[in-house]
Amino acid sequence: MSAGLFEIRHRPMGKVLKAYGECRDFFHVIRGPLGAGKTYESIFKCISIASEQRASKEGVRKSRGIVVRNTYPDLISTVLKDFRELCARSSSWLSTSLMTSGRFAA
Repeated sequence: MSAGLFEIRHRPMGKVLKAYGECRDFFHVIRGPLGAGKTYESIFKCISIASEQRASKEGVRKSRGIVVRNTYPDLISTVLKDFRELCARSSSWLSTSLMTSGRFAA
């Protein structure tokens, strides 16, 4: 693995999260009880989908997505907090406000 890149490995917590993580439909929705693993699985899914994109001539995989929560504070305190925690081991992540870009192993 090149410098500045990292590898993420995870195992979904149950068959519903596994099916959700593997789904490549255009529109994705998941709901369930607090602590069920929805946020983590969604983060892994976003990174996985981004890594599946075809690289540009410059070797960059460009991908966009949207994450929706009930309120802006909910988004900051759950998804963004967990994303930064999971990706903290890489110094190659750039995060400004709610826009994040990073380099990771394909």
